[in-house]
Amino acid sequence: MSRQTEILAASDRVLSLLNVRNDKLDYARICREWVQRIEAAKPELIAMVGADKTNEYVPYLRMPAAAFARQQFGLLRLTFRSYANACPPDFHGSYRFLRG
Repeated sequence: MSRQTEILAASDRVLSLLNVRNDKLDYARICREWVQRIEAAKPELIAMVGADKTNEYVPYLRMPAAAFARQQFGLLRLTFRSYANACPPDFHGSYRFLRG
């Protein structure tokens, strides 16, 4: 997995970073929700894919849920815009982006 600094270094002079959002707590909640759904539908899931496969997913989802909640993992969502889609810099030196 790439670190934020590596992504920014690789995008330098090619892409402009518009937004950074860390959704780690949202992802922890999503993983916990999936565990609850598996537990609620366990008899049907066992009938479809078997007990081993059904039970395999619960720890698989609990581990990242705990790690995201403890902030051991991060989930960055980065939004970039290509400099190729930008107008030339204005007199302040900042880029104005074209719409569309």
